[in-house]
Amino acid sequence: MEGVWLGLLFAATVAGALLGALGRLGRVHEGLVAAAGAAAVLLLGFATWRDLGAVVAITWDATLSLVAIMVLSRILDAAGLFRWAARHALHAARGDGRRAFLLLIALSAATAALFTNDGTVLILTPIAAEMLAAAGLSPALMAPYLIANGFIADAFSTPLPSSNLVNILAADFYHVSATKYATAMLPASLAALCAASAALYLLYGRALPRRLAHEPPLAAGAIADRPTVIAGGAALALVAAAFLVTAEHPIPVFAVLGPAAALVAAVFAVRRGWRLAAREALAAPWRVIVFAIGMNVVVFALRDAGAVTALSAWLGHLPAAGWVGVAAAGASVANNLPSTLFDLLLTQRAGGGLLHALAVAAGNDIGSKLTPIGSLATLIWYDVLRRRQVAVPWREFMRSGWILTPVALAAAAIVLGATVR
Repeated sequence: MEGVWLGLLFAATVAGALLGALGRLGRVHEGLVAAAGAAAVLLLGFATWRDLGAVVAITWDATLSLVAIMVLSRILDAAGLFRWAARHALHAARGDGRRAFLLLIALSAATAALFTNDGTVLILTPIAAEMLAAAGLSPALMAPYLIANGFIADAFSTPLPSSNLVNILAADFYHVSATKYATAMLPASLAALCAASAALYLLYGRALPRRLAHEPPLAAGAIADRPTVIAGGAALALVAAAFLVTAEHPIPVFAVLGPAAALVAAVFAVRRGWRLAAREALAAPWRVIVFAIGMNVVVFALRDAGAVTALSAWLGHLPAAGWVGVAAAGASVANNLPSTLFDLLLTQRAGGGLLHALAVAAGNDIGSKLTPIGSLATLIWYDVLRRRQVAVPWREFMRSGWILTPVALAAAAIVLGATVR
């Protein structure tokens, strides 16, 4: 009977979180709903405070890394780096709307691989929004570009352990080295990227403007605080280099991102004042952190109720493509971070190994675009756009997600099954 009540509570939490993300609950957002669900399972005894401690122990690196990325991006936005980069990106497109679309896909892929999917939407989505506004595009014409940015941020967040918080969890859980992970996952990642890029162009190519209306001067008046921008550029370069240098060492991702964020925030605070720096940091979308922790606690309650044992008996003999599909379904329902935790527990129970870890990561990375709560990156992406008063309807987001996601998932699953044993 307890399992029935827990199932109902889980369903209510997921439904409420989805409605909150869609803005159907007024000021009650998805983070508050997930926190309420977590509080309910704790108070009703479906989960224990030890479970909360286990969630923190498993996810602390991923969570703190996301905090560092959020703070870093807010400070760099205030300093004008994104506006400056947007003008350069628009100049590189040479006034061609289709070239700008392909350029944005390439930039999104590169940024996702090096700085995580969350970092991509925090760093590159503001650039894209600035670039499109400067080009004089209407909100309807902006949508394909912004959807491409958001989709590729997740679809190509697979190649390195540091490319997605999901990958960090999967690699740590199975003690897979960064080199082994990247070598095994790269072919599937490239297949997903090529499939997603082709599908995006087929879906939106005809709607893209051939010529952009405006091309502003390169950088006049774009940068508000040059020392902070220089410090930020240096910090991002050092972060990318540090990820490569420390790939074979068991160093937490936050050990790289944390100091970088602290350095840039300190430079900004000295230049513009500590009060302004604190205000910018507090303006980050902290509710996604609350959402992730809350959903993780609810997922641990499902584990305690025996869901892992029951499902592992059914799913133990699935091929790689099957685990990719299971992971994608879980991400769509419960967000990809909690889904990854649950999937990893399932694969462990089923006697999994490297292939299972990669399949879980691929499914939760790529398959998270079927619903607005599928990934934290999507919630952050929408928050970034909302702050800039750029509206991309959830209906269009989900329509594109249901078309593009199966294509990218199928490509990754086929190549993963063929290249990893």
